[in-house]
Amino acid sequence: MPSGRFVEQSPQLLAAAMDINYWGVVHGLRAVLPGMIERGRGHVVNVASMAGKVAIAGLAPYCASKSAVIALSASLREELPPGVTCTVVLPSAVRTRLSAGFPLGRMGVVEAEDVARGIVASCRDAPAEVAVPAWTGLYEQVNTVLPGPVMRLARRALRADRVLTARDDAVRSHYEREILPKRPRRARGSAVKPK
Repeated sequence: MPSGRFVEQSPQLLAAAMDINYWGVVHGLRAVLPGMIERGRGHVVNVASMAGKVAIAGLAPYCASKSAVIALSASLREELPPGVTCTVVLPSAVRTRLSAGFPLGRMGVVEAEDVARGIVASCRDAPAEVAVPAWTGLYEQVNTVLPGPVMRLARRALRADRVLTARDDAVRSHYEREILPKRPRRARGSAVKPK
């Protein structure tokens, strides 16, 4: 989850967000779906984020990657044969290393165990989406009903810009360095010469 102003983020961080958050899901789906389709039964649970539906200043690449997982899951649900289902789980802010350095407060913040319970519950009824906590699923309905200026005022009142304005840059920088793919080191003298 790279954070900061979009125009200031490195291309490597932008690519890592899509590689992990979107392509990781794609590869997982391609690994398990053929067997489920062959058996005529199975249930896939993709974990995205409520950030895939909520615009968050300072998390544009993350929001985009999670939005892609939500769209992929919805489309996949339409094309899967009977007996094979797909649910996308949409957690709000979760207290993990992913959110380290952000002032989370209490509203809508959940523990990893809450997300796990949402995943397990999705296996019973196979709904299209599961919001964790459940009340955050109302955001989409409220967003489509209330006028844009009212929603902007609400976001300002909730300090929705705190990802940009109140994050701990030292903690986030350490996390972001860790998520970048490591380049393999070459042995001395083994530099590849251009052809």
